[in-house]
Amino acid sequence: MTGWAQAHTIARLRPLIAATYGLVCHLCGQPINLDEPRHLDDGRLNPAYPSIDHLIPRSHGGTDDLDNLRLCHARCNSSRGNRPITPPHPTAALHRDHRFFQ
Repeated sequence: MTGWAQAHTIARLRPLIAATYGLVCHLCGQPINLDEPRHLDDGRLNPAYPSIDHLIPRSHGGTDDLDNLRLCHARCNSSRGNRPITPPHPTAALHRDHRFFQ
């Protein structure tokens, strides 16, 4: 399955991903509101829209399995692109809670 059908199948997992991993962006650590609209009034993508991110991008062999999916803001997901997630620097725990690989 590819393209539109695959995206809609994954989107249906959003509530399950939220129940499993919580309503916190795994990239920035800020809360996620599942009721955010996809687009703003002017037609642009809402940066706070709850996007589904692949920890290991599909382009790097990642799957659509639940353990490879996390919620994040559309802005955070776009910024990350298809780069694999790297664990935070050891001193990052001093500044924020750990979010990666939870």
